[in-house]
Amino acid sequence: MQKYGTAYHVLWVSCEDLEGMTKTDERPFPESDTKPRLRDFWHDLPREGRLLLSIVVLEFLGTGLVLPFNVVYLHEVRGFALFDAGLLLGLPALVGVLVVGPGGTLIDRVGARPVQMVTLSLLVVADVVLAFASTLPVAALALVLNGVGFGCPGRRGRASSRP
Repeated sequence: MQKYGTAYHVLWVSCEDLEGMTKTDERPFPESDTKPRLRDFWHDLPREGRLLLSIVVLEFLGTGLVLPFNVVYLHEVRGFALFDAGLLLGLPALVGVLVVGPGGTLIDRVGARPVQMVTLSLLVVADVVLAFASTLPVAALALVLNGVGFGCPGRRGRASSRP
């Protein structure tokens, strides 16, 4: 499985190979004449890898396409100032970063499937609360719940959450 110039181009160089080398010496591993291309990376991935990568791209497209409309929703529909809407939309990312570590520990203790079910339920509750939020604290609560749901690693393991 050692192809040079493709996605499998992994080099193992021991310290003994590097002893006595200077910057002008030849490298201790073969180089490819051509640079790896994205098409080679995609082609060399196994079927499962291509499927997983495609799902992740589609998921990020969906999240990224909706985000600008959240600003419009919070400002135009709910009447929050643009500054407040910007601060509110920073909450899910902040909470998501804080939840990743404890979420991983929780997955190790109770398993991925229960954590995934809780995070998906939290996302539903967060969207419902945000739909009816008329004050800043209620909107903040909804977006904090959204951050917990998106930040918890159980949601990322959809394809591999087997008991």
